[in-house]
Order: sequence, then C-alpha cells, then structure tokens
Amino acid sequence: MVIMLAQLKDAPIIHDVMLQAFKEYEHATPPSSALNETVESIKKDMERGEYAFIAYLDEQPVAMVRFTYSDHSVYFFRLSVIPSKQGQGLAKALLKELEHHAFAMEKRLVNAWFVCQYLETLSYIVHWVMLLQKRRRERILTSSHFL
Repeated sequence: MVIMLAQLKDAPIIHDVMLQAFKEYEHATPPSSALNETVESIKKDMERGEYAFIAYLDEQPVAMVRFTYSDHSVYFFRLSVIPSKQGQGLAKALLKELEHHAFAMEKRLVNAWFVCQYLETLSYIVHWVMLLQKRRRERILTSSHFL
C-alpha cells in the first residue's frame, strides 16, 4: 500500500472514495452529511486549508482521511475505506500515517466523538476534552505506543 498526501487535483478521488464508503449511511437517521459533499465543495475546503491522505493498492485509490490543522492538533474526519477493502486494516494504516505526521509536527491527533469507539478497537486511548470555542465535545486520541 502507498499513502500519498492529496493535492487539489485529487478532489475527485477523495469524493469518490468517500461516497463509496459512506453510501451505507444514506438511509441512516440522520443520513451522513458526507453524501451531500461535491467535488467542488472538497476543492474549496482544500483551498481553505484542508488536507487528505489517500491510500492506494495496486495504484487504485481504496481509502482516504481528511484533516485540518489547529495550533496544537491535527483534526481528522471522513475516514473512508471503499466497501470491498473494509476490514483489511486500511483505516488503521491511514491513522498510523496521520499519527506519525501529527507527532512529527508536535501536534496531537483529534477526532469527533462518533469515530472514537471504533478507534478504541485500534489500540487508541480516548480522553474527553471540552473545546468551548467550538461548543461541542471532542475526544483527544493518543496512540498507546506513545504512552
């Protein structure tokens, strides 16, 4: 597997992988807002400072994770693996890459609460933190191998 930092021209790939991964949630209550995103909205987000890693197997995109930076954190979201490749450790590999990226920048890895339960299964230790300026709860994730 090869993991690459996405460029603006990769927005269609990011969109396609994300839609494949989130399609199963189209009838959820409420449905995932990921399904409302477009290639153009992803491009605009990237122009405003959003980033993504894309994982490739045999030169085919199979997974991705989007992220942004704050002063002390790397906030990630929309972790996506295409259905035919789920359960093969690709999400874990993407998160490990992102974790190394954050660690190298002396930042912590942060994600919204709804993904945290899954991440606990990947040997992350999850701690609650209240970010008052955002007016929502988030969790700080710390890889157990850094403890």
